[in-house]
Amino acid sequence: MKKWILSHKKTVFTGACVLAALFIILGFFYYQKNSASALQTMDAGDSANQVEEIDVWGEVKYTHMEDISIDFLSVVTSVSVKEGERVVLGQPLVTLDLSEYNGNIEKLNQQLAAGEAALPAAEQDISALKADINQMQGQIARKTNEYNNGTNVDLKLLQSSLDLARKQLATAKSDLKKHQTKYNDGTNADLKLLQNSLKLASKELAAAKSDMQKSQSLYDAGAISKDELDQYEDALDQRQKAVNDIKYNIQKTKTALKDEINQYADVLDQRQKAVNDIEDNIQKTKTALKEELDQLNVSLKSKKVQLSEAKLGNTANVTKQQSGIGTAQVDLDTMKAKTAKDYLKGNQIVSNINNGIVQNIMVSDAAHLGAQGMPTQVLQIIDADSLTISAEVDEEFISSVEVGETVKIIPVSKPDVSLTGTVTQIPSLAVEKDGKRVIRVLVKPDDPNNLLKPGYTADVYFKK
Repeated sequence: MKKWILSHKKTVFTGACVLAALFIILGFFYYQKNSASALQTMDAGDSANQVEEIDVWGEVKYTHMEDISIDFLSVVTSVSVKEGERVVLGQPLVTLDLSEYNGNIEKLNQQLAAGEAALPAAEQDISALKADINQMQGQIARKTNEYNNGTNVDLKLLQSSLDLARKQLATAKSDLKKHQTKYNDGTNADLKLLQNSLKLASKELAAAKSDMQKSQSLYDAGAISKDELDQYEDALDQRQKAVNDIKYNIQKTKTALKDEINQYADVLDQRQKAVNDIEDNIQKTKTALKEELDQLNVSLKSKKVQLSEAKLGNTANVTKQQSGIGTAQVDLDTMKAKTAKDYLKGNQIVSNINNGIVQNIMVSDAAHLGAQGMPTQVLQIIDADSLTISAEVDEEFISSVEVGETVKIIPVSKPDVSLTGTVTQIPSLAVEKDGKRVIRVLVKPDDPNNLLKPGYTADVYFKK
């Protein structure tokens, strides 16, 4: 056999090579078969996972943000926050120097006050002039009739005045008598009140004296201390002072009532003098009737000219003054409205959001704001309670997503933490990304520890 192999060495070698090649080919086919089977098994596993949930990429965004700007002259004195800092409602963010703004407000207030104060002066009061003209026309008509017919209206008027003055004189006499009676018999309300107060104070004084006597006895017996005895003595002094004060006020009130009676007596004298004066005027009127009628006619013509000129001047002056007042009021209201914002408190810009995040601080210390009446952007506050996740769901899976559905959220910043969220919106719009169509579904996260922040990313898992 050995000799045969040696003699057929070439043939044996060739056969061995062919056999080896066959083994290699068979091994290759076996490997491919096993690999395909493994891949099929993996694909089946992935398919099973996809049946359970859809994993998509999401970005943390927000739906509400406050843009804070100032449109009045002011200067930044300090910035109390930094970008990305969380703030709460009412927290100071920026402090302003409002000296120039307050000065402008005061200037406008003074302009408005000056304009309103000058308004009455802008219109000359012509009511008295009109009344004079009407009165003169009536007087002239009556006096002409009286002059021609021998009657005297002025005398009747003076007689009426005399009757009225006599009634006022009688009233003054009655008033004086009433006040004298009240003073004499003590029926004045103030005096009654003081007398009642005096009675009460006297009772309290008597009680204080009794307490003092008792406390003195107790002190003598060693039952109370000297400080306690002094307290009773102080109380007695206070009660005695109260009685003395009321007595003083009673005397003072009586003096005031006496002065008031004297005033009524003065009024009575004035009324008596008025009666006497009217009686004298009646006598004078009888001789001056003709002269008065002539003077009235001259005065009537003069006053009519004055009235015409005053009406023309009033129209122009009032219109001009009212225009100035209206302009000042509009300017003042506009300036005040600039600070009537929920993020302004005194000279500070404060957070008007319960749970906010500061971004885009655009000012620094000593910055001038509101130049030339143009708004200056100060900063922005993101409403952290409005944070939402924009989850990019492929078009092929969107039919499985529903509004109100609960989803799982894994923050990229905290991969070991699992949060939940609720689908709040499925837009009726798709966008193109990386050659595919995706729908940016909005998810409201349940994030009590504030792990998610604007711009962060997360994996969102939807049930399929």
